[in-house]
Amino acid sequence: MARPSIPVLIAALSGSALVALIALSERPSTQRTQPPQESGPGAFVIHGVRVFDGDTVWPRADVAIRDGRIEAIAASLPAEERERIDGSGMTLLPGFIDAHVHAYGDARREALRFGTTTVLDMFGDPALLRDARAERESLDATDRADLWGAGVLATAKGGHGTQFGIAVPTLDSPDAAPAWVAARREEGSDFIKLVREDLSTYVQTERLPTLDAARSQAVVTAAQAQGLRALAHVSSVAHAVEVLGQGADGLVHVPQDAADDRAFVEAARERGAFVVPTLSVIAAFAGRDHGLAEHPRLAARLSPSQRDQLRGRPSFGPLSPRLIERAKARVQALHAAGVPLLAGTDAPNPGTAFGASMHGELSLLVEAGLSPIEALRAATSLPAEHFGLHDRGRIAPGLRADLVLVEGDPSTDIQATRDLVTVWKNGRRIDPHPPAEAAIRLEPGLLANFDANALPPAWMPASDQMRGGRSTARIIRIEGGAEGSAGALRVETRLAELGVEGQPAWAGVFFSPGPAPMAAVDASAASTLRLQLRSATPVQLLLFSGNSVPAAVTLAAGEGWQSVEVDLTNLVGFDRMRLSGVSLSVTGSGARHFDVDEVLLD
Repeated sequence: MARPSIPVLIAALSGSALVALIALSERPSTQRTQPPQESGPGAFVIHGVRVFDGDTVWPRADVAIRDGRIEAIAASLPAEERERIDGSGMTLLPGFIDAHVHAYGDARREALRFGTTTVLDMFGDPALLRDARAERESLDATDRADLWGAGVLATAKGGHGTQFGIAVPTLDSPDAAPAWVAARREEGSDFIKLVREDLSTYVQTERLPTLDAARSQAVVTAAQAQGLRALAHVSSVAHAVEVLGQGADGLVHVPQDAADDRAFVEAARERGAFVVPTLSVIAAFAGRDHGLAEHPRLAARLSPSQRDQLRGRPSFGPLSPRLIERAKARVQALHAAGVPLLAGTDAPNPGTAFGASMHGELSLLVEAGLSPIEALRAATSLPAEHFGLHDRGRIAPGLRADLVLVEGDPSTDIQATRDLVTVWKNGRRIDPHPPAEAAIRLEPGLLANFDANALPPAWMPASDQMRGGRSTARIIRIEGGAEGSAGALRVETRLAELGVEGQPAWAGVFFSPGPAPMAAVDASAASTLRLQLRSATPVQLLLFSGNSVPAAVTLAAGEGWQSVEVDLTNLVGFDRMRLSGVSLSVTGSGARHFDVDEVLLD
């Protein structure tokens, strides 16, 4: 039986954008970039401002900052020769800490513009970690959020995390755990993330290789023995209960299945573990839009690509509102039991964007039963406490001056965090304006020919599992392609008898032309999409652009290789200037496959 691909839902709950990680990772730099505002942190006082200090609210206070740190906070400070900033009618907050991102590309710059001054990466390029450690200990000028990260994750051979085109050292036996953890520690990992994901939450007939109980326990034990926290990706209550019983320090998603919550909540409470629910990405898969892209203060800080990401949605199938309702109910149960909840967005998955989505996450936590003050703690002092970030997450003398100033009072109305006024990092004001972003232009030419041994990472399997269906897809390279080429892409599918909510079952492959999944590129220089196709059944071609319904073209079946040409200039609803994805899929039931080669634009 063919191994199932990761459903897009699960991929999103652990960083589907990692498919582009190697090409797009922000490589370590020996020279720190400087924000344009100030050459030094100087000294200033924010006067007469409401202060949420990470725990409680000061109705009116003065906060003094000097040399990148908080010097004093008091109801009133004596006037001195320093800049005074009037905080009347505003609230000063600690910089936000996003407890679940996948920080590649401009992630850290984008996050900082929206007040997220620290990010915790849950699966990323370990080459970034050593530089990040030096940066976060410095008070120098920077235009990036500080980074802590897991590096690569602990997973089984062929398991979740191995499908993103990254060489992931898998864990093949419990005895290997101490050496595996030591290697991650040497790479600079700040904590260890392990995977318990076998697809049982999503499908009944297929299973994905995952760590078993013995290897999971060995990872937890080895991580903690070497001074690292052990965090777990789970999607089922059963795996959550098991890994909490093994001593895991936290879960980086709330489980998604419909099992009874009582044992899970009790296990988390007894262990004293924290949970990062990542409601933002679940809301996106449920079709929820927080209006972040339309908010005037947030919109002014969004780059075009961030705006596209916020408005993006999973590529196929009906949306599932039950997902976010189930997740919020589970968060409410955890909160009622006193389990610590940390704010994390899982950006940059579809429907999320670095920094901006923190404001949506805070609102979702309040919807799930937290008070506004409790939600603010989840994004500031609680992640600082549970990850040992001792110099941030609160406003107190001696801590670094990572600060956010907003209009209004988010301690009573959580949506007031969206009314951003000023962000300071290391005591320096951050430019709120996104950099000029030239449209990424996709020139005519070859997109893929699959001649190389490794498949291009921008091509991903996809199926109706993202909406709770049971179809699966797998992509492999085969020898010998069209017209005597060296290789081709084979898409192997196993289609369920029924799809989701009355829709046909489907499975296939998805191509992202931009720097992140569903990021738009300008393909207006091309007028035709050409490819070689071999399929015994018709193949559905979908072309995505912007936020519109994709343009659909049915490609006829053919037992041998056939040339396909699609005129891009006359497709209803398709904008060549905003090409964000290309899908090829089959529908029906049973096992089917099709082959693709020589995909090009001209």
